[in-house]
Amino acid sequence: MPFTKDNILSKGTTGELVSQECLSALYDGVLRSAELVKAAEKRVRCELLSESFERLQYTGKAARVRDCGTRLAFAHIHIEQRMVLYHANFCRERLCPMCVMRRSNQIFAQVSQVMDAVEEESPDLTPVFLTLTLRNCRAEDLEVTLDTVFEGWHRLINNKRMKRLVRGWFRALEVTYNERSGMYHPHIHIIMLMPPSYFKEPKDYMTTEKWVRAWHRALRLDYDPICDIRAVDTKENGGLGVVAEVAKYTVKDVDYLKDDTILTDKLVAIFSMALKGRRLYAFGGLLKEVKKRLKIEDDDMYRPGEIRDKNGVVLRKDVDYVVVRFNWNIGLSIYEYGGLG
Repeated sequence: MPFTKDNILSKGTTGELVSQECLSALYDGVLRSAELVKAAEKRVRCELLSESFERLQYTGKAARVRDCGTRLAFAHIHIEQRMVLYHANFCRERLCPMCVMRRSNQIFAQVSQVMDAVEEESPDLTPVFLTLTLRNCRAEDLEVTLDTVFEGWHRLINNKRMKRLVRGWFRALEVTYNERSGMYHPHIHIIMLMPPSYFKEPKDYMTTEKWVRAWHRALRLDYDPICDIRAVDTKENGGLGVVAEVAKYTVKDVDYLKDDTILTDKLVAIFSMALKGRRLYAFGGLLKEVKKRLKIEDDDMYRPGEIRDKNGVVLRKDVDYVVVRFNWNIGLSIYEYGGLG
């Protein structure tokens, strides 16, 4: 049913009547919720991807994407007047717009949490942001090019100098598509933790030119690739800008969902095959150890979890927050209120 102030006047899961004041705040909070607006936008895109999968005769993928995100539950935190995703029926397909958005948000939260812990435990380590690229490639070469990128990264991070310098790292793959040229641009973003000697000792410090040579050798290329290296300014918004950069989508849905259905199907097929079975994000060294110690699970985006306030305090359901459920109306392309609890 449509979400209105009248139809949410109901009992909570504890059986006690929710106050009128709480309901009004809840209603206003839901209408302002950026999360629900974003989810609706991505849910519409899911329909386009599902239709493409159907045309490609990927019937299983089509069915999973078609159902993805059709049932959402948000926790409305009363005192903070904000919405937090509590549970959803995600499909986990690599190209699903809903799952891509959620995965990016999850990676942002994970990297931020791990980086905060590292900064507190090892303040002497300095994070640096590295982007490694290589030449654009054609569709038929994309899979081989991605193999080259991952093999090159493995050789680079495991050479003697990197093992001595890099205390920890996080890397993320990004692939963009240029519709004008029809070429694909794979590259990886990395956050690395460096010791004080990296910036103080000439034998340890690596200029951009040195990174280019190191990446050149690791990739075994016959040309110099482009690299970008910069220190992370943690004083500027806690370094969250860099975290957001590494946590962004591997592939944006605008790169494969086009107005032209023939082009869409071609891009969906190419990206699906190229990304299949690949580890798109990875932690290493100290960052991996801290992630494990903090018990951060990669799969927790699909299960209801603890709801915490902005200070990290665990909140109580039906006391500090109420769960609001929504169901997707395919015909109207909107989320409708599905009840409390």
